[in-house]
Amino acid sequence: MNRLGLFLVVAVVAACNNSPTAQLGPVAYVSIFPATKVVQVGATFPLSPTLMDANNNALSGRVITWSSNTPAVATVDNTTGIVTGVATGSAIITATSEGKTGTSVITVPGPATKLKFTVQPSHATSDSPIAPPVQVAALDAQGNLAGSFTGSVTVALISHPSGGTLSGTTTVAAVAGVAKFTTLSIDKATVEKATVDTLRDTLTAAATGLTGATSAPFTVSGASPVSIVVTPNPATLPANVTQQFTAVGKDARGNDVSISPTWSVRAGGGTIDGVTGLFTSGTVAGTFTKTVVAQFKASASVTFKDSATVIVPGPSAGPAPVVLGTAGNYVILAQSGISNVPTSAITGNLGLSPAAASLITGFALTLPAGGTSSTSDQVNGNVYASDYASPTPANLITAVGITRNWLREILAGSLSPLACTSGRTRFSSQRMSRSKVAQRMSGSSRSREVLPSPPRRTLS
Repeated sequence: MNRLGLFLVVAVVAACNNSPTAQLGPVAYVSIFPATKVVQVGATFPLSPTLMDANNNALSGRVITWSSNTPAVATVDNTTGIVTGVATGSAIITATSEGKTGTSVITVPGPATKLKFTVQPSHATSDSPIAPPVQVAALDAQGNLAGSFTGSVTVALISHPSGGTLSGTTTVAAVAGVAKFTTLSIDKATVEKATVDTLRDTLTAAATGLTGATSAPFTVSGASPVSIVVTPNPATLPANVTQQFTAVGKDARGNDVSISPTWSVRAGGGTIDGVTGLFTSGTVAGTFTKTVVAQFKASASVTFKDSATVIVPGPSAGPAPVVLGTAGNYVILAQSGISNVPTSAITGNLGLSPAAASLITGFALTLPAGGTSSTSDQVNGNVYASDYASPTPANLITAVGITRNWLREILAGSLSPLACTSGRTRFSSQRMSRSKVAQRMSGSSRSREVLPSPPRRTLS
């Protein structure tokens, strides 16, 4: 028993002599965290030292002293390592233990000279607060946060192609150099799927005596729809003719909301692509009320629907009428340009495609931002061009295509006599002179190219 007791004592002593604590050496390295730090005037910050021996063992319980090479800029408590900002500039703080040292560079920023968006406005939803909240910081000349700045910062919306308005608290007092805007919102969506910066939203920030800042471009999507609208409605189509139907959501303010509906035909009149909404009229004549249906499922429990009527004209006695379809929406429909010598008085819509609106001259057009049509004091209607906002370009392509089809029929034979009915026009084989066309206008307006030069429709 005595031998066993002696063995246990020796084993315990040997284990104690081999413990890590017994092997710790003198201080070999000193480091300070953080290695750099911005400390505002009058503010304090505790530095954290780490001591290591030659074997990279962490050491504790060793004596550390602290010093600053520029106490006029930043001081440090000799025993705790707490730094205090004193004046603008930089200072090196040194920690010393057993003859080894580590350093940290302290910067005390100067007065604010400029602004910067530190939290940019991100993709937002109309009429909802921009999240995360926009933040604007005041910086000194070297780009350091000027934490002593407590002035007011004001943000403004400088670019919104859809004519939106910035709401919420737009002027905020900075706290420790940072102004945080928690209630900003924009009431209208940006142009759908806009990728070009000029079609996106931009904010500016300003403060008295400071250089302002401009945010990165961002987009605003429409709010959740409360209804959808199908166009055109109604649509008058001859047999076996295609028509592109479109559906757009409307939010509570009437703003457009992009949706991806499903399409169906429920009352005959033709067939439709369930994804694209491309309709093909059938061969049976008639009025098919609310037959084209668009359906959008907003959530598991909310579905919106709208429908459109299709009219397929039947045969009539005498020469077949020319069915204008959507081309009938225009009293002047041209390809290369429309010129006018003021002053005219035109009743009805004007359309130009594929040429751009710049080739519609003499009308002094007014186009709202992101608008689908322009207006003129000389036109009792709207003016449409291929470079206006969607869906105008697609609608014009459809109308021009329909017009080309019936012009081919006119050029192939005689159509008589001239008569206009709802949605269709009959033509005589004689051209109407420009003077007769002008009788329907006050002033002088002409199309450079109302498509090729067959008989022309009476303007009204």
